[in-house]
This record gives sequence, C-alpha cells and structure tokens, in this order.
Amino acid sequence: MLKNLILYKILSIVLVCGLVVAAYLVEQINNQRLQESVHTDVKENLTLILSRLESNLTGNIQAVKGLVSIIAFNPQLSQQDFERAAAPLFDGSAQLRNIAAAPDLVITLMYPVAGNEKAIGLDYRQLPKQFAAADLARRSGNLILAGPLELVQGGEGIIARIPVFTRDEYGIKQFWGLVSAVIDSQRLFRESGLLDEQSTVEIAIRGRDGKGAAGQVFFGRPEIFNDNPVLINAPLPTGSWQLAAIPRNGWQAHAENLWELRLIVFTVALLILLPFLGLMYSVMEMTKARLQAESANAAKSEFLSTMSHEIRTPMNAVLGMSSLLMDSKLKPEQKEYANVIHQSGEMLLNLINDILDFSKLEAKLLDLEETEFDLGETVNMVLDILRPQATNKGLEILTNISSVAQGVYRGDQGRLRQVLMNLISNAIKFTEEGSIIIMITAEATEQDSMKVFFQVEDSGIGVATEKLETLFDSFVQADDSVTRKYGGTGLGLSISKSLVEAMGGDIGVESRLGEGSRFWFFIPLTFVAKSSSSNLPLNQQRRRKDDAPAAIPPEGENLAPLRILVAEDVLPNQLVARKLIESLGHRADIVANGIEAVDAVQNRPYDLVLMDLRMPEMDGLTATREIRNLDGKPGQIPIVALTANASSDDVKRCHDVGMNDFISKPVSKDRLQEVLGHYQSRTIYKVS
Repeated sequence: MLKNLILYKILSIVLVCGLVVAAYLVEQINNQRLQESVHTDVKENLTLILSRLESNLTGNIQAVKGLVSIIAFNPQLSQQDFERAAAPLFDGSAQLRNIAAAPDLVITLMYPVAGNEKAIGLDYRQLPKQFAAADLARRSGNLILAGPLELVQGGEGIIARIPVFTRDEYGIKQFWGLVSAVIDSQRLFRESGLLDEQSTVEIAIRGRDGKGAAGQVFFGRPEIFNDNPVLINAPLPTGSWQLAAIPRNGWQAHAENLWELRLIVFTVALLILLPFLGLMYSVMEMTKARLQAESANAAKSEFLSTMSHEIRTPMNAVLGMSSLLMDSKLKPEQKEYANVIHQSGEMLLNLINDILDFSKLEAKLLDLEETEFDLGETVNMVLDILRPQATNKGLEILTNISSVAQGVYRGDQGRLRQVLMNLISNAIKFTEEGSIIIMITAEATEQDSMKVFFQVEDSGIGVATEKLETLFDSFVQADDSVTRKYGGTGLGLSISKSLVEAMGGDIGVESRLGEGSRFWFFIPLTFVAKSSSSNLPLNQQRRRKDDAPAAIPPEGENLAPLRILVAEDVLPNQLVARKLIESLGHRADIVANGIEAVDAVQNRPYDLVLMDLRMPEMDGLTATREIRNLDGKPGQIPIVALTANASSDDVKRCHDVGMNDFISKPVSKDRLQEVLGHYQSRTIYKVS
C-alpha cells in the first residue's frame, strides 16, 4: 500500500509537470496558429500584388511585341510610319516611356522624339554594356530585360530589348535589328499596388537584371529579406525577380487572447487533476489484469508448444514404425493389422491437431502467415489428398473455378487449405452416393483486393433445420448417432469458422435433412497475378520443378547415396529415422544431442544433417548456430529441422539460425524422400 501511495504522489507530480508543459505547448500552438494565419494573409496579399505586377509587365511586353511584328512585316518603315504604329501603345494603360528601333544595332527610329533626340544615331556596338545585352538578344532570339536602372533623362526604367528578324526573298531568316522599350518602373510599381500605403504588408524586390535571389534589391527595404519574410519568385522572360513581404507592423509574437487562453488551460488542469487519483487506481488495476492475462497467454503458448512436441514425438514412432512394417514382407492378415494401426494413428494425429488448433484459437495464439500462392494449385493439393477417399466410396468430385477467381494471391495458404480440407472431407464423410461439387468465384472490392467465394455442395445426409444454428459451435455434431457412426470431435467446423473470421471472412451453411448440404465461405485476398508457371511464387515453382520423385536420379547419372547425420534424443525416433533413411537407399549416423552433432560434422564428412530442436545438453537451434560458425565445408553443410514443433514461429526460428529446410513430425516417407532428393544432386562433397 505504501508503495502505491508513493507511486500516486510521483504520478501526481508528473501530471502537474505534464499540465504545465501542456499549457506551454497550448500557448505555443496558439501562437503558431496566429503566425500561420498572419503568414497566410501576407502570402495572399503578396500573391495578389504579384499577379498585378506580372499582368502589367506582360501587357507592356505584348504591346512592344506587336510593334516588332509590324517592323518584321515592313522592315523599310519610315519615322512617320513608326510614330503612327507606336503612338497607340502610349494611349492605353501601358507604363511605356519611349520606344526605339535600331536596324543593324543603330537607333534610327524613336517615339516620342521629343526629349530623346540624343539617342537617335546611337550605335550599340560603340557602347560595351549596351552591346552585350543587344548581342545576347540577337544570339538568343529572345527578349532581354535589364534594370531597373537610372535613366539619362531622369527616373528609373526597365529596358526591354526584343530582336527583330525578317526573311529574304528565299525565305531565309535574317537579323534586322532591335526594338528597345523603356518601361517606367515607378509607374509600374505604383499601378501594381506596391506603393499603396494602406496595404497591410511591406514589400521588397531583388533580382536586378533578372538575377533572382542573387541580384540586388531595387525596391523596398533590404532588411525585409532578413525578417523571416514570405518569398515568391516572379518569372521574367529571362531570369526572375524575388518578392519578399512582411506585415507592415511586423510579426506579432503573441496572440491577443493569451491571458484568456491561460485561464482556460488552468481550469482544465484543475478538472483533470481532481479525479486523477481514482483514474490512476483504475489504470493500475487494468494494467495488473492485462499483465496477468499476458502471462497466462504466454503460459498457454508454452504449454501448447510442449504438448505438441510431447504428443507428436511418440506419434512419429507409431506412424513411422507402422509405415516401415507395411513395407516389409508380411502375410495379408498381418499387413491388414499394420494398416489398421497406421490408419488409427493418422486419425489420432488428426484429432490431436484439431484439439491443438482449437486450443490456440481459444487462447488467441494462432498467427496468420501471408504468402503468395496459386489458388488452383492450392485446391488441387487438397483434392489430391482427399480424392482417394471419394473414389473408394464411389463419389465424384467436380470442381469449377471461374476465370475471374483464377490467379496468384497473397494470403494464408495453409489456413485456407485447412478450411477446404475440413469442408471437403466432411462432405465425403457424410455422403454415401452421388457427387461433391466445389465452386469458386471472386469479385473485386478495391485495387488489388478480391473477395473470393468458396462453395462445397454434397448429396449426403444433410442437417436438420433446427440444428443449423449450433452447427459451428465447438464439440457439436448433428446428433449422437452421427458421432457414433462417423466419429470425430465436432471441432472441424468450429475451427473452420474461427479461421475464416480470423482471415476477415464469413462462413455459413444451407441444408435439409436427407437432401445434402451446401457450405460456403468467403475471404479477402490480395490479387498478385494471373495463373501461369512463370508467375507462381518461388516456393511453388521449386515444388513444381521438383515434383518428380527425388530419389530417382537424372537419366544417365548415378548419384551416390547420401551420408546423413541424425541428431535425435528419443530412441524410438532414432530407429524410425535410421530405417526410413536406409529404405530410401542412404546411410545414417545417429547422435543424441547438439554437442555430439557439432563434434560429428567436424570429424566426419556428411552430406546432410537432420536436426531435432529439443534435445538435452544442447538443443538443435544452438547446435545449428555452432555449425554455421565453423570454417570451411562443415559450416556450409545443409541442415534440415526434424522436429515435433510445427508452428510458424518454429519454422521462422529454424530459418533465422541458418537451417535450410523443415520436416514436421510425424515424418512421412514421401516428404523425407522429397527433401533428401532435393539435396542429393547438390551435396558439398560426395561420401565414398
């Protein structure tokens, strides 16, 4: 209790400090919003002024370009014709002071002439600064703006020089000269709103001669550029100007409602602080309950992992030995006995798997894996397993996958396969004659996302209407007679429902007693590509390529048998592993723990290691790390996990430490043959 009181005091102090910090942050946020609001107003004003400036400047340039077009059409224009063409430009809203035409870079035409007589006869070639701009206009063929600069006749002006080109009798483009116009910069700025004393913003412009941010300030106070201004670039035909704006009265540091805001924050702080102790007590109790729940879930997870290992380990011996026994020379009656043992073991393994899956779902410990898989191949994998059962009962399985649904998807292939296995095996189990129809279709929900629908319909015994509501409940079957006749735990449909819902889908059933059943479900999947061998996931491409029996060598090549090290601590499983390996034509050495395995690969050459995960003294994961740290060939030897731990986390841990493959117990002879055949033709060294 004392510890709790101390904790409450500490938390109260932390809360008070937090509220002070929160008040400070609220004040800062309020000030920031004020700054953003003022910044937005300044930007809007500056944008409006820039729009006027660009409009006026463009109007002046377009007016001059109109005169350039007249000269290009009539290059022999006289002074009188020039004045007649130029005069209208000065009657409008343009800010022009004068316009001169310089054929061959010598000014001979001028408007107005009064006050500009000295400019007539001026040769640009005799004035280096003027000639540089004129020559740049000639070479580039573009308008060149200079200034603003002080004019000889007084005031400031912006000079626009536009090259004039004509075409000779052969249509060849010829340089005629320049048209030079002086724009009154003060009038331009005034009529654009830059000199408005009623404006709420103060503006400065830099970029003399179109040099942008690198140019000199030619309008307004230069200090504006150092006062965190709003900046906008004004593009010119060549180069740019940069405009800067700040509020005319400077940036406001604090909001006017600062004290009102502080009072509100203080009131809110009091309202939060008063019920704080009660709230913290509730939070601590909830935290305690959550930690207890997490601890319980961790214990459940460890228990399930241990149970899986402990149950599968003896089942590996039962199924392995019965399989080896059936492959031996037995009398028909003995073979029948062995077959009954093997089938009973498989039924028991299925029951164990159902109970473990159900326990994981109840404890919310079942993780989903996202991999790419071909939908058609996934269905065929299920049918390859179940079709013999249907054939033995004289049932026909019909499959229809719509063209829309065919393709490669991303999702949990293993759990989808498990649901299909449950539904189709149930259909076979409860159908004595007729057929089972599997239909799959899909519809697009959004980009790359598909809702895939599955339907399994049978002509079996059906389910009474009043039983349908509880059909997906745990440990429920239609009635006791069904359990006695067909067996099962009643978990299959419950697990299927939980898996479908975990994948984001839904499941249901329609049935009538004696008329068959139709089970359906849908799940969302991510569409990857259309079905083809080239766009299958890598693991399925490898599986397709390696579908041929692994123990059969390529034609014309006799592969040496593998020498395999088996690390396994359980004696019956050692015997099963040795006999299965020898039945496939290979040789096996047995060690009982990881320490012996690490020692063995350093002292004898092996082609492959089958490594159990749970062993005394040193487990398989630690032994694999030790082997991968060895130098030379021993550190590169393929290692395959051979374990009763069958969860996705176990598979990930195996790959993380450097294992190459994974075989789950109970070990099937076909799976072992597939893995050994995969490595038989690519061993590091051959054992003589």
